[in-house]
Amino acid sequence: MGPQRLLAGGWLLSAVACGDSPRTGPATASEPSPARAEDGKGASAEPGILALRPLPKVPDAVDAKGPDAWGWRDRNGENVVVVTYAEREGTDGADDPTTSRSMVLTHDAIAADGTVVRKRTVKDFVNDCPFDVHLGLESGSLQTSDLDSDGVAELTFAYRLSCASDVSPMDRKVLLLEDGEKYILRGHTGVNLGSEVVPSEYDVDPSVNRAPPAFREHLVAAWGGTAPKYP
Repeated sequence: MGPQRLLAGGWLLSAVACGDSPRTGPATASEPSPARAEDGKGASAEPGILALRPLPKVPDAVDAKGPDAWGWRDRNGENVVVVTYAEREGTDGADDPTTSRSMVLTHDAIAADGTVVRKRTVKDFVNDCPFDVHLGLESGSLQTSDLDSDGVAELTFAYRLSCASDVSPMDRKVLLLEDGEKYILRGHTGVNLGSEVVPSEYDVDPSVNRAPPAFREHLVAAWGGTAPKYP
């Protein structure tokens, strides 16, 4: 059997449903300025917004499990983001092995009086993949900002998902969360095979068109436009 591919949420394998939105051409690479999560040491984008920092463990007050947690302080109090992954093995109709993988990201805010508010839950999955399954946050994509200077941080992150047996574009999503609201770009990564280049493309969700212009600019910059080259 030659190379095959099933792209989650895109061509043959459906993940979380995406609404219809206009197609935008290849993005141009650009570097956003907010503090990033690699070392947790970046300066705040605005006064009162602390840089995103890794947490040694999930606070007891937060109803979420997972080894990966980050936090920051803003007008809502102490914010906690937790990312959890799960995998399940199975078989298809011919008893060939398959893998299902899910990702859950939760955002909670802990007020000064200890009250915990679940601001947002983001879930995605790749189900019953007979090939190589991939679903996860892009390294270093998690970042905070205060683009509208309202004292409430925006959280931006990107992740990829695919089910493929060859070098194929992966489905990709870039999200910005602010105070429970979600703004998102959906599309796929680019691939440079030398003899063929598949450009990175994305759809602009209607939510982005309703957002402040700075949010759209930030999301487009976070998407970038570089296609990795494979031999």
